[in-house]
This record gives sequence, C-alpha cells and structure tokens, in this order.
Amino acid sequence: MALGATDKEIDTFVIALIDGKSQREAFRIAKPLSKKWKDEVVDVRASALFSADKVKVRYQELLQKAKAAAEPGAIADAKEVLERITQIIRGETTEEVVTIVGKYNEVKRIDKRVPEGVRLKALELLAKHYALLVEKRELSGGIEYVLNWGSGPGGE
Repeated sequence: MALGATDKEIDTFVIALIDGKSQREAFRIAKPLSKKWKDEVVDVRASALFSADKVKVRYQELLQKAKAAAEPGAIADAKEVLERITQIIRGETTEEVVTIVGKYNEVKRIDKRVPEGVRLKALELLAKHYALLVEKRELSGGIEYVLNWGSGPGGE
C-alpha cells in the first residue's frame, strides 16, 4: 500500500490521471471519502501519492498500455493524408447528403460528389505541400554596397 492506498485505489487514481484529470480530481475519484476534505488537504495527499515509487511505476505501465492501444491507425501518417487529398482532388470521394423529398417528407440519403470548392482547397493544400505555390517578388531599385579594402578592425 502506497500512503494507505489500495492497489485498486492506485489504479483508479492513475487511470484518472491518464484520462486527463488533475491530481486533485483523480484522488477524489480514487478515494470518494476525500470529497468532504478541503482542497489543500487533497492536493497534499494527491501529490504525495503520485510521488510514491509504486504509483510512478504503475503510471508508466498504464500510460504505455494506453499509448499502445491508441497508436495502431489512430493517427493518419503523412502518406495517408496525401493519398486522401489526392482522392478528393481527383473526385474519387463522395459525401453523404440528407434531403427531405415528397409530400410525406421522406428522408433520402444520397452520395454527392465533393463540391468544386473543396476540391480546389485540397489542390491548394497539396500544392503548398510540394512548395508549388511560392510567391515571387521582384525588387526594384538598387542596392548599395560599400567595401572598404585594406582597413582592419581598428580602422588601420
């Protein structure tokens, strides 16, 4: 037991932290009787609990499990993003539109081609990715250079 907390309370505390709760909130979830305590007392005890080696180890274990569970396919990689943008540009994707038709207000779902504005925006994003849209500016006027040959750091 770390600071009088059972393994179940430690797990509850750690899971609440991983879910984004503050130490105070996580402690109150893990130890419901603490809801009657002053915030300052809960803060001190929550901090002390989190400082315990057993809790830190358990936190790392559960955090790694949470990351492993979320990673496969959870976030699109660069290739997937570029492929999706390309599909939109080529008109290979559709969007579902819900309409109400008929005198009985019948709901009808239809697949509609992605609007041209969306396709142009996708094209712009892809062009920016490949740096195809670079502003070119010409400078007018002269640039004056002054070169002092033979003078050193001391003006010699």
